[in-house]
Amino acid sequence: MATHKTHKAVVTMGIGGYEMLEYKDISTAECGRNQVLLEVRAMGVNNTDINTRIGWYDQGGDEDEAGGDEDEGEQKKGWNGSATPFPLIQGTDACGVVLEVGDAVENPEELLGKLCIVQSCTKEGWFGTDFAGAFQEKVVVGADRVFVLDREKCKLSDVQLGAIPCSYGTAEAMLLRAGVTSEMKVCVPGASGGVAGAVIDLCARARGVVEVVAIVGKGKGKLLEEAYEGLRVRIVEGRWGEQGWKDAMADLAGTVDVVVDNVGGSGVNDLLKTLKRGGKYVTSGAIAGAEVNVDLRTLYLNDLSMLGSTEWGAQTFPNLVSYIEGDRISPQVTKVFALKDIAKAQEEFLDKTSKIGKFVLTP
Repeated sequence: MATHKTHKAVVTMGIGGYEMLEYKDISTAECGRNQVLLEVRAMGVNNTDINTRIGWYDQGGDEDEAGGDEDEGEQKKGWNGSATPFPLIQGTDACGVVLEVGDAVENPEELLGKLCIVQSCTKEGWFGTDFAGAFQEKVVVGADRVFVLDREKCKLSDVQLGAIPCSYGTAEAMLLRAGVTSEMKVCVPGASGGVAGAVIDLCARARGVVEVVAIVGKGKGKLLEEAYEGLRVRIVEGRWGEQGWKDAMADLAGTVDVVVDNVGGSGVNDLLKTLKRGGKYVTSGAIAGAEVNVDLRTLYLNDLSMLGSTEWGAQTFPNLVSYIEGDRISPQVTKVFALKDIAKAQEEFLDKTSKIGKFVLTP
């Protein structure tokens, strides 16, 4: 079997700030019998990478994203309730090309040299959280996580593909869990974020829903208008507490089938009131605050459902492949950085004031 000696990687050494991100040479892992070795072409930047590094998922810590306890050496729990196995190569998004195939993998010719994306989440855990992820030039992954793309059907660039797995997988899992169909009206607060953008794309382009109401902070409306021109997307500017938010909540009251919310915080009660009787609120994140107050009367008097979403169903990633090859999604990429500049990329990524879409790293 071929050897590849060493390659560059970003290794997260433990809980803490950007100083925990070390760009260095590491030994290239050998490809196991049921694994493949990928040359990574592009990798997305996600909140979960940052949240894991700062220990945000530990429920004993600070509820504000990117503001957790940074005591070095403290063993904080990850998203799954277990201590994160630092030092760790993070990165939940990977687009790449298969270099090697393990000797127990069936039909290796269907994988070798093929363009693929890696499924971030399975029952065995999260890529880049429970085991080594994408922030490196080469990565070994289970063959069952690799989804080959037809180059003739795929019109997206490597960079766009690198923006898909985590955000779009998370978004598709939520939409499947909430049973979103083309006959529905969907409300998406925090619409400039990566997962929210994926939700809008999957609703407006892939599903063709009746309407997507995208709520975004002041100054970002025009960016969204350009991104979703020609689609059934209504854009509302205003954060919780602002007049634009209040007007939108009054206008939407009792008209929405599904709220897809990764913002959380103080706006949750208002969002519940936008739902029709029997409507659904689904979430997989809480960037504005994880602990919220909910008026249970709104919930039970209107037969509403509140759904959490982390694990992906079996249909999630096959759906994404079909959307990619069917030209039914169009990921928004804001900026591309070199892998060695990951600290700068994450720092800019956390500035939510003037951008939409994803940041992507390349080796």
